[in-house]
Amino acid sequence: MGEHNVNPLDEQQRKSFTKAMLNDVMALERLLQTDRFETGVRRIGAEQEMFLVDREHHAAPVVLDVLDRVPDERLTTELARYNIEANLSPQVFGGNCLSAMEAELDELVAKVRAGAAEVNADVLLVGILPTLRRSDIH
Repeated sequence: MGEHNVNPLDEQQRKSFTKAMLNDVMALERLLQTDRFETGVRRIGAEQEMFLVDREHHAAPVVLDVLDRVPDERLTTELARYNIEANLSPQVFGGNCLSAMEAELDELVAKVRAGAAEVNADVLLVGILPTLRRSDIH
């Protein structure tokens, strides 16, 4: 199931990781102690990852060009130069929340698609890009 390039951590990397984890735990503890979590209302949210592809549906490493053309704080880079992530606005869970999320997602995909078209790319919504090549990853 693919190739895994895993390297053991050296002592300094392990200490840095442990320190970062402890900082996160302490931040969570402060949030809990100061009642910084919302109560009494249930919300849902979602994110959608989008692949940027060329005409042959190969990965198109143009994420920064697209984001320059589509300034929207709900859009961000992902791990690769050919992925964009859309972070949908939190919705109160109930009523038409799913329809609202769908409308927001449609809006964001249309924006990204328009920006991608300006750099000869398109958007593909898929979990794993079947045309991804080893050279796209390195």
